[in-house]
Amino acid sequence: MISDDLALKPVTELAALIKNHKVSPRDVVEAYLGRIKRYASLHAYVTVCADEARTEAKAAERAIMRGKKTGPLTGIPIGVKDQIEVRGTPTTLGSHRFKTVAKADATAVARLRAAGAIIIGKQNCTLLSAGDSRKYAYGRPVNPWSQAHDSGGSSNGSAVAVAAGLSAAALGEDTGGSIRVPASYNGAVGVRPSWGRVSRRGVVPIMWSADTVGPLTRTVQDSALILRIISGHDAEDEWSAQIAVPNYLRQLKGGVRGMRVGIVAEYRKRANAEVNLSIAKAADALRGLGARVSEVSLPMAELAPALSMALGDPESAARESRDPKVLATLDSGFRQRMAASSLISASLHQRALQARGLLYRELLAAFERFDVLISPCAPTAAPKIESQSATITTTEEAYRAMFRSFPFTMLYSLAGAPAISVPCRFTKDGLPIGLQMAAKPFDEATLLRAAYAYEQVSPAKEPWPTL
Repeated sequence: MISDDLALKPVTELAALIKNHKVSPRDVVEAYLGRIKRYASLHAYVTVCADEARTEAKAAERAIMRGKKTGPLTGIPIGVKDQIEVRGTPTTLGSHRFKTVAKADATAVARLRAAGAIIIGKQNCTLLSAGDSRKYAYGRPVNPWSQAHDSGGSSNGSAVAVAAGLSAAALGEDTGGSIRVPASYNGAVGVRPSWGRVSRRGVVPIMWSADTVGPLTRTVQDSALILRIISGHDAEDEWSAQIAVPNYLRQLKGGVRGMRVGIVAEYRKRANAEVNLSIAKAADALRGLGARVSEVSLPMAELAPALSMALGDPESAARESRDPKVLATLDSGFRQRMAASSLISASLHQRALQARGLLYRELLAAFERFDVLISPCAPTAAPKIESQSATITTTEEAYRAMFRSFPFTMLYSLAGAPAISVPCRFTKDGLPIGLQMAAKPFDEATLLRAAYAYEQVSPAKEPWPTL
């Protein structure tokens, strides 16, 4: 079907077709709205902005036909995680109880609109974007490769929408891995920018010192385009960095010849055999492109999940646990996590802060020796949903469960460093595996250049799920 073909094209291709009058923005919007309706059982969306999208598509078509100057995303339908505010549209945070209607766009959304993007809807997420929902108020987002397997958390609706061709791209939010893990599980590209690179005004907070907005797309090139558009200082976000934003697209095709690439040893040993083999083959591919690849040890990486929980969860608990009656109505996985984090002592919290400083120094030292670090994004491909509700009875079981959740992503979140998940290979059961790449803070240009170079030779570059 022609509409399906349109809906699975990268943003850069769609934008060129629209600009050159080969395709109408109205046709593009209808292609996505049709697929959203047809595949509603994937539960990727909470709110579909159909009428608004059609109105904006007509306006975009008129502007193009009249020869007016248009933006790089004119006519491109983009979805937004339901943690990020879109004016006049409900923000639910994956809950009926916390629904509010936004009076203004988040800064990142406003910048997309200024570039011509059409916001096609709000996409599903875990309860309060905490990442551990067992039940979903708007239905569990379904992994398009296998409905029996997890779609990740918490930007899983956005990743499902991109992978299944229900939006051209999406805005997600990443605190401990909420962009990268869903990208890995669903076979999309997901970027966590440096902390402070993208404004968080209009984003409901989870952990103020780690939260960041970033793109989910089908290609690295699309992510580079969208990241540049949404990046930059915002006077309404005091933590947004006053650092110049490079033109990522211009630097994207520089290749990796001579680039120093480190494989994180601690994460290789925790990954299963299929994932390990995939990362080894990715390393070989980078060597074949001229990169200098060797192993690097980061002992503090082992502590990253525990530190993230010790620092971030008490913040959420302080915000969400004030009313016991409200807490009692929430998802059991969320309640357990909030209850446990409420027991963390001040002294333990301080030790976690000090350990975070050690982790940060260790990582910066590694980036003096390497331009990019690589690892699996997760120790396995998407796990079966049923495996995540197993009863935990020992400390060791709890530790293993922690590494199953956001296992290899939290390191870079705690350090404020940029990281990306790029489709790498598939398991024997046909599930995607994500290669995680990271660079030093505010060096997204190098990160995207390395990711683009790898993507061109990745065996997982082209396939999309058959729905």
